[in-house]
Amino acid sequence: MVRSRLVLVSSLLLVISCGDDTDFPGSGSDGGTCGSCSTGFKCGSSGQCELNPTGYWVVTATDGWVSEKKPSGSAWDYPGGLPDLFVCLTINGNKQCTKTVDNSTKPVWSKTFSAATATALQSGVKFEYADEDLSSNDSVCTGTHAFATDKFKAGSAAITCGSSNEAGINLTLTAQ
Repeated sequence: MVRSRLVLVSSLLLVISCGDDTDFPGSGSDGGTCGSCSTGFKCGSSGQCELNPTGYWVVTATDGWVSEKKPSGSAWDYPGGLPDLFVCLTINGNKQCTKTVDNSTKPVWSKTFSAATATALQSGVKFEYADEDLSSNDSVCTGTHAFATDKFKAGSAAITCGSSNEAGINLTLTAQ
Protein backbone atom coordinates (compact mmCIF):
# COMPACT_ATOMS: atom_id res chain seq x y z
CA MET A 1 0.00 0.00 0.00
CA VAL A 2 1.41 3.43 -0.91
CA ARG A 3 1.24 5.97 1.90
CA SER A 4 1.27 9.68 1.36
CA ARG A 5 1.89 12.70 3.53
CA LEU A 6 0.35 16.11 3.21
CA VAL A 7 2.86 18.89 3.75
CA LEU A 8 2.05 22.60 3.88
CA VAL A 9 4.92 24.63 2.44
CA SER A 10 4.50 28.43 2.08
CA SER A 11 0.73 28.15 1.62
CA LEU A 12 1.16 25.36 -0.95
CA LEU A 13 -0.21 21.93 -0.22
CA LEU A 14 2.12 19.19 -1.42
CA VAL A 15 1.50 15.46 -1.43
CA ILE A 16 4.67 13.51 -0.83
CA SER A 17 4.56 9.86 -1.83
CA CYS A 18 6.66 7.71 0.44
CA GLY A 19 6.44 4.35 -1.32
CA ASP A 20 5.07 1.37 0.55
CA ASP A 21 4.52 1.15 4.32
CA THR A 22 8.04 -0.14 4.98
CA ASP A 23 9.52 3.18 3.81
CA PHE A 24 7.31 5.32 6.01
CA PRO A 25 9.10 6.83 9.03
CA GLY A 26 8.14 5.07 12.24
CA SER A 27 7.02 1.91 10.43
CA GLY A 28 10.02 -0.12 11.57
CA SER A 29 12.31 0.55 8.60
CA ASP A 30 13.47 4.07 7.94
CA GLY A 31 13.99 3.73 4.18
CA GLY A 32 16.66 6.42 4.38
CA THR A 33 14.39 9.03 5.92
CA CYS A 34 15.47 8.61 9.54
CA GLY A 35 12.20 10.21 10.57
CA SER A 36 11.84 8.19 13.75
CA CYS A 37 14.30 5.53 14.72
CA SER A 38 13.31 2.81 17.17
CA THR A 39 14.36 3.17 20.81
CA GLY A 40 18.05 2.29 21.12
CA PHE A 41 18.83 3.59 17.64
CA LYS A 42 19.61 7.06 16.30
CA CYS A 43 19.76 8.80 12.94
CA GLY A 44 23.24 8.39 11.51
CA SER A 45 25.18 10.63 9.17
CA SER A 46 24.07 8.46 6.22
CA GLY A 47 20.42 9.22 6.96
CA GLN A 48 19.85 5.64 8.18
CA CYS A 49 18.93 4.55 11.68
CA GLU A 50 21.94 3.05 13.44
CA LEU A 51 22.63 1.60 16.87
CA ASN A 52 23.02 4.32 19.51
CA PRO A 53 26.25 3.34 21.33
CA THR A 54 25.18 5.19 24.50
CA GLY A 55 21.64 3.79 24.48
CA TYR A 56 20.77 1.47 27.36
CA TRP A 57 19.72 -2.12 26.79
CA VAL A 58 18.45 -4.83 29.12
CA VAL A 59 19.56 -8.44 28.59
CA THR A 60 17.16 -11.19 29.67
CA ALA A 61 18.25 -14.84 29.92
CA THR A 62 15.02 -16.47 28.77
CA ASP A 63 15.86 -20.15 28.55
CA GLY A 64 18.51 -22.67 27.63
CA TRP A 65 19.24 -26.20 26.57
CA VAL A 66 21.80 -28.90 27.30
CA SER A 67 22.32 -32.56 26.39
CA GLU A 68 21.11 -35.19 28.86
CA LYS A 69 24.72 -36.30 29.42
CA LYS A 70 27.99 -34.43 29.78
CA PRO A 71 30.23 -34.34 26.69
CA SER A 72 32.21 -37.18 28.35
CA GLY A 73 29.06 -39.35 28.30
CA SER A 74 28.64 -39.41 32.09
CA ALA A 75 25.56 -38.20 33.97
CA TRP A 76 25.42 -34.60 35.18
CA ASP A 77 24.59 -35.64 38.74
CA TYR A 78 25.86 -38.53 40.83
CA PRO A 79 24.73 -41.34 40.75
CA GLY A 80 22.77 -40.22 37.66
CA GLY A 81 20.25 -37.59 36.77
CA LEU A 82 19.65 -34.38 34.91
CA PRO A 83 21.52 -31.13 35.56
CA ASP A 84 20.47 -28.29 37.84
CA LEU A 85 21.16 -25.36 35.53
CA PHE A 86 21.88 -21.67 36.09
CA VAL A 87 23.57 -18.86 34.18
CA CYS A 88 25.66 -15.93 35.43
CA LEU A 89 26.38 -12.86 33.32
CA THR A 90 28.99 -10.26 34.17
CA ILE A 91 28.15 -6.93 32.55
CA ASN A 92 30.34 -3.90 33.29
CA GLY A 93 31.94 -5.84 36.16
CA ASN A 94 28.55 -6.56 37.75
CA LYS A 95 27.94 -10.33 38.11
CA GLN A 96 24.33 -11.52 38.40
CA CYS A 97 22.91 -15.04 38.18
CA THR A 98 19.62 -16.69 37.33
CA LYS A 99 17.88 -18.99 39.76
CA THR A 100 18.79 -22.69 39.46
CA VAL A 101 16.33 -24.88 37.57
CA ASP A 102 16.57 -28.40 38.98
CA ASN A 103 16.62 -31.60 36.92
CA SER A 104 16.12 -30.06 33.49
CA THR A 105 17.70 -30.09 30.05
CA LYS A 106 15.50 -27.14 28.98
CA PRO A 107 15.57 -24.60 31.81
CA VAL A 108 13.42 -21.45 31.71
CA TRP A 109 14.75 -18.49 33.71
CA SER A 110 13.30 -15.23 32.34
CA LYS A 111 15.94 -13.39 34.39
CA THR A 112 16.43 -9.71 33.55
CA PHE A 113 19.92 -8.31 34.14
CA SER A 114 20.92 -4.71 34.87
CA ALA A 115 20.79 -2.27 31.95
CA ALA A 116 24.01 -1.52 30.08
CA THR A 117 25.01 0.61 27.10
CA ALA A 118 25.17 -0.89 23.63
CA THR A 119 28.93 -0.22 23.70
CA ALA A 120 29.35 -2.28 26.87
CA LEU A 121 27.37 -5.18 25.40
CA GLN A 122 29.31 -5.00 22.14
CA SER A 123 32.57 -5.04 24.13
CA GLY A 124 31.61 -8.37 25.63
CA VAL A 125 29.63 -9.97 28.42
CA LYS A 126 31.24 -12.71 30.47
CA PHE A 127 28.95 -15.75 30.84
CA GLU A 128 29.04 -18.86 32.98
CA TYR A 129 26.57 -21.68 32.29
CA ALA A 130 26.73 -24.40 34.93
CA ASP A 131 25.15 -27.39 36.66
CA GLU A 132 24.82 -26.70 40.39
CA ASP A 133 26.14 -29.51 42.58
CA LEU A 134 26.72 -29.87 46.32
CA SER A 135 30.50 -30.28 46.20
CA SER A 136 31.43 -28.27 43.10
CA ASN A 137 29.52 -27.04 40.09
CA ASP A 138 30.01 -28.64 36.68
CA SER A 139 30.69 -26.11 33.95
CA VAL A 140 28.49 -26.43 30.89
CA CYS A 141 30.43 -23.62 29.20
CA THR A 142 32.02 -20.27 29.94
CA GLY A 143 33.34 -17.42 27.88
CA THR A 144 32.72 -13.90 26.65
CA HIS A 145 29.99 -12.98 24.20
CA ALA A 146 30.09 -9.71 22.23
CA PHE A 147 26.70 -8.66 20.85
CA ALA A 148 26.73 -7.79 17.14
CA THR A 149 24.59 -4.93 15.80
CA ASP A 150 22.22 -7.35 14.05
CA LYS A 151 21.36 -8.91 17.44
CA PHE A 152 20.19 -5.52 18.74
CA LYS A 153 18.02 -5.11 15.64
CA ALA A 154 16.61 -8.63 16.06
CA GLY A 155 16.14 -8.18 19.81
CA SER A 156 17.60 -11.58 20.56
CA ALA A 157 20.78 -13.62 20.61
CA ALA A 158 21.84 -17.17 21.40
CA ILE A 159 25.08 -18.29 23.00
CA THR A 160 25.91 -21.82 21.93
CA CYS A 161 28.36 -24.19 23.57
CA GLY A 162 30.42 -26.91 21.99
CA SER A 163 31.21 -27.75 18.42
CA SER A 164 27.81 -29.36 17.82
CA ASN A 165 25.76 -26.83 19.85
CA GLU A 166 24.98 -29.39 22.53
CA ALA A 167 24.14 -26.58 24.96
CA GLY A 168 23.19 -22.94 24.84
CA ILE A 169 21.43 -19.93 26.27
CA ASN A 170 18.74 -17.80 24.61
CA LEU A 171 18.78 -14.09 25.38
CA THR A 172 16.59 -11.12 24.52
CA LEU A 173 17.77 -7.51 24.14
CA THR A 174 15.34 -4.71 25.01
CA ALA A 175 16.13 -1.02 24.51
CA GLN A 176 15.36 1.30 27.42
